[in-house]
Order: sequence, then C-alpha cells, then structure tokens
Amino acid sequence: MAALIGTGYAEGTLDRFTITINHLREFIKIKFNRVDMEFADLDLAFIKDFEFYLRTGRNNKKANKMSKADIAILGKLEKEIQLIKEKYNIRTA
Repeated sequence: MAALIGTGYAEGTLDRFTITINHLREFIKIKFNRVDMEFADLDLAFIKDFEFYLRTGRNNKKANKMSKADIAILGKLEKEIQLIKEKYNIRTA
C-alpha cells in the first residue's frame, strides 16, 4: 500500500488502511481466537460483526463516528467478496 502513495493515493489513505488492518486483526483474534481467516469464510455475517465491533467493541470515541463513506464501503464489501468467490469458484467451508 505504501508504494501507491503519490499515484492516486494520499498518505492519509495509508494511515486509514493501516488502522483498519490493525482493527481487523484484533477483531479476528477476539471473535475467532485465530490470527487469520480464509477468504472463503468471509460473508455478510462476518462484515456485519466487524462493523458492530468497530462501532462498539473498542474504547475509542471514533468508533461511533464512522463516516457514511465507511458504512458504504462495508456495504459494498459483501458484493465484492461474492463476485470474487464466484469468479474463482471459491466455496464457503
């Protein structure tokens, strides 16, 4: 991601990406007691649980101030995951 700065991505994008990745790792560890997830295991329930975690699961005032763009991204994520699963014939375990 850092290599993309200056090619249409701002440094703030990298910061938000890094923060989100850290929150995602923390969420997976807490919710599933794992360090990683298989792509095939991602579904709407996972996304909704992650969104709920972002809004309530951390002692962070920003958690309750998700922007409309953040919420829209989470909504689009399920569609993208489904398209990728269909394209590469990935079956949910």
